[in-house]
Formats: sequence, structure tokens, C-alpha cells
Amino acid sequence: MEPKKASFVMYSALFIILIILAFWVVKPFILSILAGIIIAYIFYPVYRWLLRRIKSKGWSAFIVAILIILIFTVPFFFIVQSFAKDAYVSYVLIKQKISASMFAMPQCTDNSFSCSAMTWFQNLMSSPQAKFYAEDALSKITQWAMDKTNEIVMKIPVILLQILVTMFVIYYSLKDGDKFIKKVIAALPLKRQHYTTIMEKTKEMINSTIYGFIVVAAIQGTLAGLGFFIFGVKSPVLLGMLAALAALLPVVGTAIVWGPVVAVYFLDALLSSNSLGMVMALGLLAYSLFPVSTIDNFIRPKIIGDKAKVHPILILLGILGGFAAFGIVGVLVGPIIITLFVIFIDIYQEERLDHEAGS
Repeated sequence: MEPKKASFVMYSALFIILIILAFWVVKPFILSILAGIIIAYIFYPVYRWLLRRIKSKGWSAFIVAILIILIFTVPFFFIVQSFAKDAYVSYVLIKQKISASMFAMPQCTDNSFSCSAMTWFQNLMSSPQAKFYAEDALSKITQWAMDKTNEIVMKIPVILLQILVTMFVIYYSLKDGDKFIKKVIAALPLKRQHYTTIMEKTKEMINSTIYGFIVVAAIQGTLAGLGFFIFGVKSPVLLGMLAALAALLPVVGTAIVWGPVVAVYFLDALLSSNSLGMVMALGLLAYSLFPVSTIDNFIRPKIIGDKAKVHPILILLGILGGFAAFGIVGVLVGPIIITLFVIFIDIYQEERLDHEAGS
């Protein structure tokens, strides 16, 4: 083997080994790194606006990073505080109901379906066996909640470390992201036109995905709030806003808001012998299941696909597959990976045609 060729082979082998080792080192923080890059890209216009006034990259990036922390932590704190309070009150009320001879309800004498259902429920709950199972179920739910809380508490150091890595990535992506992109451009063995195509398509996909999620979340939140208002739920505007925020989460989405609302609504109607309330709760359930929770599966891929000029089925696969592979970060990473795959197929076909034409 010639010395130059042998040197190239050794260098290539060492380079591949270093790539594998580097990936192994950053593997525990891959999701944090991806999240940091995506969040930095979303807030980059804010950073540019601030940079024009402060004239300091470091301070501009630092202020934007602090702003991001406040945007994510303040609403989370109030939501967790509110849910924790409601959960504690519900626990105490259920405990009292179980202790006070279960769910005592007024006798119902008519022959309606709701009356029959309430009579059956009252007879079922008045038995000692039902009380035992109810107490056992409440005990298991309480124990499960305590175990999950303990798990979260034990993972706090890891969570804080992941957040710290994300914030560092956000800061340096804002401050030195342009330098990093230039180095990547210089290292990629691509023609200028191919690099331009890749960057433009990637930007289109990111912008389209963000736009699609925001638009669909607003639509779902509006529909949910309208449903809460129509079916007589208290604070429909607040619940609609929470549903809009929850709609940004894949898979579970708005169900984490309307699910507990429907359950409490139905149980309250059942315990107070309110047949109209039971019907309204079931109506809210049907409304929440179909128009609210399923509309995103149809319009989100369409909105993103039309804006990014990518087939909606690829967008749907990218969102669902990305979420399965990378978690919540994957709803943006998945479509980008699918888009890059399609782009590289196009580049390969173009290069092959040029090669065949040249030969």
C-alpha cells in the first residue's frame, strides 16, 4: 500500500472512531442538545432584535436565555400549583364520601334511564364489598402518586443537569450559531447549490412545523373552550387556554384537560341525581373525543405539508415517528429528518443524471 493511501486509511479509521466516541460521550444529552438548538432557532428573531439595541452578543443571548426560562417555568409553576390543590381537595372529598357510607344519594322513583342508572349505582356502592374495593383503589392510587412523586424527586438532579445543558446550548447557539454553521458548510462535501437547497428546505420545515402546531393548538383550544361554554362548564376561557397549551403535546394533547373535566362533571351530576348534567357530561365527552381531539390528525399534516411543500403522509410519519424516537423534541426533529432524507434522494438522482450525461 502506498504511504499516502495508508495514511489516508489510518486517518479515516481514526476519524470514524472519534466520531463514535464523541457520539457516545454526548449521547445522554442528545435530547437536551436538540431541544436547545430548536428553542434557540425559535427565539433567534428575538435575539437579533435585542442585538441591534444592545450591540453585545453575549448579553443579548443571556437575556433571551433568561426570558426563555421565565416563559417555560412561570406558567408551569402556576399550573402545577393549581392541579396539586385540586387533586388534594378531590382526595379529601372522596375519602369523606367513602367514610360516610359511600355515596348517599336521594331516592329516585321515576322510570327514566338516568334514574335506573343512579339506583343501580347507589345499590352497588352501599355494599361493604364495594366500600372495601373503593378504599383499596383509593389507597393504590395514592400509593402510585407517592411513588411517582418520589421518582421525580430522585430524578431532580438529572433533570436539572439536562436543563442546564439545554440552556448552555441555547446560549451558545444564539451567540456563536453563525460561526458553527459556517464551519459545517466548509466541512460538508456538497455543492453550493445543494447546501442552499438543504438549508432552505430545513428552514421551511421548521417554520412550517412551528406554524402548524401553533395554528392547530389555537383551533383546538378555541373548539375546546366553545365546548366547555356550550355544555355549562365553569371557566371555559381558562380551560380553553389550557387546552390550547396541551394541544402542543403530541399523542395526549387536549385530553389531559378535558378528560378530568368530563370525569368530575359526570361524577358530580351522578352524585347529585342530576340527569341533565349526566347527559351534558356525556355530550361533552363525545364533543371532546371527535371534533377537539381528532381534528389535529387531519389538519396539522395538511397545514405543515402545504407550507413546506412536502406530502402530508410524510409529515404525519415524521411527527409520530419522531415523538416515538425522541420524545416531545421529536415532533420537530422527525419531520426535519424525513425532509432531509427526501432532499438527499433528490440530490442523489440529480448527481446520477449529471454523471450519466457526462459519461
